[in-house]
Amino acid sequence: MNDINTAPIYSKQVLEFVAVVTEWCNLVELTDNFTKKDFVDKLHKLSAFVYQKATIIPDTEQIYGDVEKFVTEIDWTLINNKVEEKLVSNNDFVEVPEIEAYQVDTGAELNLAEIIADIYQSLKDFIMLYQVGNEDSMNDVLWEIKDEFGRYWGIRLNILVQSLHKLIFSGQELIDEQSQENKKEKFDKGDSWVSQKWDN
Repeated sequence: MNDINTAPIYSKQVLEFVAVVTEWCNLVELTDNFTKKDFVDKLHKLSAFVYQKATIIPDTEQIYGDVEKFVTEIDWTLINNKVEEKLVSNNDFVEVPEIEAYQVDTGAELNLAEIIADIYQSLKDFIMLYQVGNEDSMNDVLWEIKDEFGRYWGIRLNILVQSLHKLIFSGQELIDEQSQENKKEKFDKGDSWVSQKWDN
């Protein structure tokens, strides 16, 4: 492979991209640890940062072609469900065009949880293979993530940033509905227990 000082995979731009992508994936994986407001705010900032860093990834040439995938359909579903449960009523549906469809009035309608899970799948696959440390594989996955940025996940990330911007600055109150529902269930159970106790 190239000298470590000149290889694109070790460039400052790529290392910064790797760092922010890792942080983005960690945030999404730990959705449950944040209030809805904090999650939306952090995801908005990080997503904008990932987008900016992706635009300056250096060019590489493929060596092998196909790269190993790590994120399974089950993983995708788990992430989708986590985010869906966090956003609840704020899990808006938006139009997502594919790059080939830019010239025509077509596109898929996805909710924010689905968009986030799609982005996660691309970014997590990149991080997992990059961290393996095989330079040829790192080169190919870098080529692939840049290619996919242009035609797939970058489109979704751009729409996500816009959607989160709207949530933050439109004046909507980002309430943790799941927490409220849990409290209500506990209250209902408690109320039932008290009634049963005094009825006996």
